[in-house]
Amino acid sequence: MNVFQTWAQVTLHLIDGQGLDPIDASLILINDRPYLLNEQGAVKVFSPKSVDSLCVEVSGYQPRLVMLPDEGEMVLELIPITYNLKEFVLEGNHNEVVGQVEIFSTESLSNLAPQFMGEFNIERSLQSLPGVMQTGDHQSGMYIRGGHRSESMSYLNDVPLLFTNHFFGISGPLHAQMVEAVYLYKDYFPMAYDGVSSGFLNIDTFQAVDDRQEVSAGVGIISSDIYLKIPLINDRLNLSVGGRRTYYDLIANFYNQQNSNHIHLPDYRFYDFDINLSWNIKTDQFFHINYLNSRDDLFADFGSRILSGQWSGHHFSAQWLKSYSNQRTLTFITGFNLNKFNHTFDFLGKERVEMENGLDFVSHKIKYEEILNRFWKYEAGIDFVTEGGVQNLKSTSDEIEDGDDVRAYEALGIRLDAYLESTLLITNWLNTDLALRYGWFATKEKAYNLPSIRFRTTLDASDRIQFYLSYMQSWQHRHVIPGVGMDLPMDQWFFSDKFINPIFAQHYNFSFKYQWLKCLRSSLNFFFIDKHNISDTKSGLYAGGIRWQDAVAQGDEVNYGLESQQDLHIANLELKLSYTYLFSERKIEGINQGHSYRNGYSPQHQLNINGQYQLNKNWSFGALWFLSTGQKITLPESFTLIQGLPGGHPSYDFVPIYGERNNFDLPISHRLDISIDYSKKRRWGDYTISLSVFNVYNQANPYFINLELITFEDRPSVVGAKTESLLPIMPSLSYRVKF
Repeated sequence: MNVFQTWAQVTLHLIDGQGLDPIDASLILINDRPYLLNEQGAVKVFSPKSVDSLCVEVSGYQPRLVMLPDEGEMVLELIPITYNLKEFVLEGNHNEVVGQVEIFSTESLSNLAPQFMGEFNIERSLQSLPGVMQTGDHQSGMYIRGGHRSESMSYLNDVPLLFTNHFFGISGPLHAQMVEAVYLYKDYFPMAYDGVSSGFLNIDTFQAVDDRQEVSAGVGIISSDIYLKIPLINDRLNLSVGGRRTYYDLIANFYNQQNSNHIHLPDYRFYDFDINLSWNIKTDQFFHINYLNSRDDLFADFGSRILSGQWSGHHFSAQWLKSYSNQRTLTFITGFNLNKFNHTFDFLGKERVEMENGLDFVSHKIKYEEILNRFWKYEAGIDFVTEGGVQNLKSTSDEIEDGDDVRAYEALGIRLDAYLESTLLITNWLNTDLALRYGWFATKEKAYNLPSIRFRTTLDASDRIQFYLSYMQSWQHRHVIPGVGMDLPMDQWFFSDKFINPIFAQHYNFSFKYQWLKCLRSSLNFFFIDKHNISDTKSGLYAGGIRWQDAVAQGDEVNYGLESQQDLHIANLELKLSYTYLFSERKIEGINQGHSYRNGYSPQHQLNINGQYQLNKNWSFGALWFLSTGQKITLPESFTLIQGLPGGHPSYDFVPIYGERNNFDLPISHRLDISIDYSKKRRWGDYTISLSVFNVYNQANPYFINLELITFEDRPSVVGAKTESLLPIMPSLSYRVKF
C-alpha cells in the first residue's frame, strides 16, 4: 500500500448485526455530521476528518469507530443495542475531532503524553493539545485559552466533578479501565453545558453490556490498583469495581523511623474507590449508575512548622435512557458531587491557621432528542442545579486565645436552564447548528437572567478541505480567587450577587483543515474570546480580614490567538506537532491604575511534539517534548527599609514597593518525557511493563521566584531574585496484568 496515496470516496453499506438486513434509517451521523442513506442502506463518504477512521452513529444501534480502506466499498455491521446517540465505543488508539469536539479513548489519552510517575491523569495528558496551556511541571488543571482552571469545568457522566487530582496533581481519581470516552470542548459548547467561560471536559464511564469478564491489577512506584468487571443477569447487566491506594505514606514512615535526625518526609496517602453499573433493561431502555469516592491525607512536620490537611470527594451519577423507535430518545440524568477540604498550619505552637473549604453540587437534567425528517434533528432539555458550601479561615495566636475568624463565607445558589438545539442538513457537505438557552441563577441576595445563543456551521469544500465557523455565548456565576500554585482545593470561591455580576463570554472561532496526504493532516484554528465582569483582587492577594466584595474588582478580558496541529502517520510511526499562540489581557478599573495588564495564566507561545512508535507487537515507545514561554508574575520594583524597636530591640524590615501588575516573565520552560512499554500475551491473559522518565535531561524549569536579602561587608545590602525549581528527572516503573 502506498501511504502517500490521497483518499478517494468510500461507500459504506450499513447492515443490522443480528438480522443482516440493510438498516432502514433516513438519517445517520458520520463524525457528528448528518448523512442520508439510500434505500439499500448505503452512503457515499468523502475523505474522513481524521487520518484513517470514522465514527458512524445510527439511533437504535451502538455507534462504532471504524478504520477505513483507502478506497472502494465497506460493509459495516451495527449492533442493535440501545445507547445514547452521543455515546459510542472507541476502537483503536486514535482520538477523533468530531464537530470541533475532541474525543479520546483511554488508550489514545495515554498516547498523548508519557504517564507521569506511571499514574493515569486525564488533565495532564490533555495539556499536550493546542489551546490547553501547561502552567508548570507540577500543574494539572484545565487552563484553556487564557482562562484560569476555575473557568473550565470537568463533568463525570454529565454531573459536575470538582476533585480531579491526587498528590498535588500527579494522579487523577479515575481508573483508566473505567473510562470509556473523554470529550473536550474548547470553542463550541453543546447547549447541555453552561456555567463556565473557557472550556468543558466530560468523562463517560458508560460501558457496553456484554458477556466479557475482566480482572486487571497494576503496581507502580506510588500506588497500586485493582479492577474487576463482572457480567450479571444473563449478560444484560455489567458490574465494574475499581480500587486504588498509595503506599507513599508507608515508605515515608519507614524512612522517618530509620532517619530520626534528618528532615522528615511528609506523610501523604490517598485512595479512591469506583463502582460502575450498566444495565440493558430492555432493547429500548438503558440504565447506568456510577459512584466515585476519593480521599487525600497529608501530614508534614518541618520542625518549626507543621502542615496537615484532608480533602475528600463523593460523586454519584445515574442515567436512564429510553428510545422511541429509531428517531426519538429521552434521557434523564441525576447526581451529586460533595467536596470537603480541611487544612491546618501550626508555626512553633505560637500561631495556628485553620482553613475549611467545601463546595457541593446537586444536578438534575432531562433531555429529548428527535430526528424530525431527513434534513433536521433537534435536542431540547431542562437543567436544575443547586450548589453551595462553606469556607472559613481562622487564625489563632498567643495574643488571641479564642481565635479570630478573619474570613468566613457561606452561600447557596440555584440555577435553572432550558435549551433548544437543532441541526440542519442542507447538503451532504454543509450543515448548521443553532441553539438557544435561557438560564436563571439566584442566591438569597439577587437573581440573574442569563440568555445565550450559539451557532456553528461546517463546510466540506472538497474531499480534503473543511471549514468551520462558530459563535457562542456563555455565562459563569461562580467566581474564584486562586490560592496556592499547586493542585490543592484552596481556591476561594464566591457567587455572583448584588455586588458582583456574572462573567459573560463571547467566543468567535474559525477553523481550517486540510488532508494533504493520507498520512498527513493539518489544522489551523483562530479564536477570539471577549469576557466581561472578570474578577481579580485589587492588591494581588486576598489574605482575609475584609469582605471579598471589597477585595475584588471587575472588568474586561480579551483572549485571542491561533492553534495549529500537524498529524503525520507513516507505518508504525505517529507524530503530532501542536503550537499555540495566545494573547490575554485584562483591564479592570481600580487595578494597575486602570491600565491594561497581561493575564497570569497565559504563556504566549507553547509547543508540543509527540511521537509514538510501535516497534513490533511487544515493544512500543513514546516521547513528548514541551516548550513554553514563561507565565506573567508580579515582582516588586524596589524596596524600602523600615526600622523598628519591638520589645526594645532594633529590627529592620525590607518592605516591597510594587508597580505594574504582572510585570515580569518567568524564564522559558522546556522538558522531554519518554516511555517504553513491553507487552506480552499469554494463555491466561496479558501483562505490560512500563518504564517512563519525566524530565529526561533534568531541566530546572521555574516554579517561583524567591526574593532574598544579600548582605555585604563593603557595600550596602541588596535584594536578589532566585528562580526556584520543583521537579528534577524522575523515572518510574509500573507493571500491569490483565486476565
